[in-house]
Formats: sequence, C-alpha cells, structure tokens
Amino acid sequence: MDAEGIKTYLTALSEQLELQGKHGVELVVCGGAALSILGLSQRTTRDIDAMALMVTSQAGRQSLVKAEFDDRFERAAEAVARDYGLPEDWINCGPADQLDTGLPDGFQDRLISVRYGENLVVHYCSRTDLIYLIDRLANEKAYSSPYLASSGFREMSPRIVKGLADGGAMSPAPDPRKHPGEDYGDAFTGYVDEAINELFDQR
Repeated sequence: MDAEGIKTYLTALSEQLELQGKHGVELVVCGGAALSILGLSQRTTRDIDAMALMVTSQAGRQSLVKAEFDDRFERAAEAVARDYGLPEDWINCGPADQLDTGLPDGFQDRLISVRYGENLVVHYCSRTDLIYLIDRLANEKAYSSPYLASSGFREMSPRIVKGLADGGAMSPAPDPRKHPGEDYGDAFTGYVDEAINELFDQR
C-alpha cells in the first residue's frame, strides 16, 4: 500500500468503526506506513504497524498505552480487509512491545497527527523517532542478544530487515544460507551498521 492507499483504508476504517459504535480511536503508528504518509519514503508497505493507543484521562491528559485491538476494532478492520482485498493483518499491533522498553524523551510531542473521518486519529512517529526505534531494536536484539546465532535469532532478523527497508535503507541483508553459525551474526551486525548509517545520511 502507498500513501493514497493508506489514507483510503484508514478512512474506510473510520467509517466501519462508526458502524461498530466505536468512537474516538487514536492510534500511534510507526514503520513504513508512517514514512509513506510523511512523504519520507516512496516505498510501498504491506501493513500498518500500530505500536500504541493514545488515551485521554478525565482531566484531559493524554498518554500512551500498549496497542491492543478490541472486538469492535477487529470487526471494523476485518470489514475493510474484505472490502479492499487486504491481508487480514493489514493493520496490526506488531511493534507494541516497544512501549515495554521505553520511548525517547519528547516522543509524544513529536508525533504528527492526522484525522481520518469522525472516529479515527492516527499519530505518526517522526522520522527521528522511527530511526531511533529501528536502531534500538537492532542493537538490543542483534548486537547483544544471546540468541545471536540461534534459530530464534534467524526467525527474528527478518523483522529487523523489514523495519530498516521500510525506513528507506537499500543495503542488502546477508543471506543466512551463506553465513553459517556465528558468521551470520557477524554479517548481520555489519549489515545493520551499514543500513543505520544509510538512514542517518538521508536525514
């Protein structure tokens, strides 16, 4: 999906939320969808990654909570997927664990908000924070992980590659078949270094 597609699908989602009687939904979105909407990347993305919900207290204070979709939201998203032929996970909470490890100072203030219809506001992560999140994910899970050369790491590494590619990195990821055992860890950390430097050079 490109920027226009994202706008179309989120507007449709707002309409479906109305039909479900669910109002005032505010999502925090990162990844390729954020870069596309902000005009920072021309790449398409297969999904929209929601990492948090923005909630407002009775006193009017806004805060972020870990993204989790309730039944009414899920039904609304399923209706959009059906109407537009999208994969069932076209909008998902994949990066929600980011909140568990904390966010950079000023993160919430840098969010860029877009309203879709009457029932949905999406707060997009800024480019600065998108790069930060990708870099932290790479360092925590690739550089210092005890599973560096394990099958668990090999299953996780495609998510890092996807995040870097969604951010605009063009550096090729290493092929695990060509780098057995610890060699893959060394090759992968070298790739992450190169890709992160590439993203910062684009700023």
